[in-house]
Amino acid sequence: MNSAQIDQLARVLQRIFDQDPHFNWLIRQDGGRTDAFLRLFQRLLREGEAQGEVLVSGQNEAVLIGFPPGAGELSFGKQLTFLWAYLPISGWRSLVGRVWGIQKMAWHRPRQPHYYVQVIGVDSIHQRTGRGRTLLSRVFARCDGQHWPLYLETANPLNLGFYKKLGFAIQNRYRLPGGLELFGLMRMPLPLCAGGETACAA
Repeated sequence: MNSAQIDQLARVLQRIFDQDPHFNWLIRQDGGRTDAFLRLFQRLLREGEAQGEVLVSGQNEAVLIGFPPGAGELSFGKQLTFLWAYLPISGWRSLVGRVWGIQKMAWHRPRQPHYYVQVIGVDSIHQRTGRGRTLLSRVFARCDGQHWPLYLETANPLNLGFYKKLGFAIQNRYRLPGGLELFGLMRMPLPLCAGGETACAA
């Protein structure tokens, strides 16, 4: 993706997650909020393209940023770079608490190799049309073929029923600094049918 495409997708994600409790926890809530939202999603998209994958539905109605096992992990050097880049996103006053919370999220991720969905969102006018499920199904097929569990987080309890229908179960739940409750959800890989084309229920 070029810079213009990244900026366009970042604005789509900003619109999708404008009221999301988790992403609002990640960014500053002052006059720099709008710019912080764009900076955050621009960074996530660049990291996703460089180390994982960015999946997009149709005309940018749905976006998924994911990382296969071992990708997207922060070395010490990358952590220092991350802190510098994250400062204008969180602001000085919230930096320590936000960085601590991000580390807490990393500690709660599964220890076994897994695929991590960092972002999955559907534009409001296209919700309940199957676009998000379509993107996830592409990841499911890959995870089932490679026997990878799939892990993601949500702070919205209303999302739990949707993910449960897709085979996810609550792996953990914990609170970030400030009290926001986060749910870690895991989907275990399904066995493949004869021929290996699709996943079958056990």
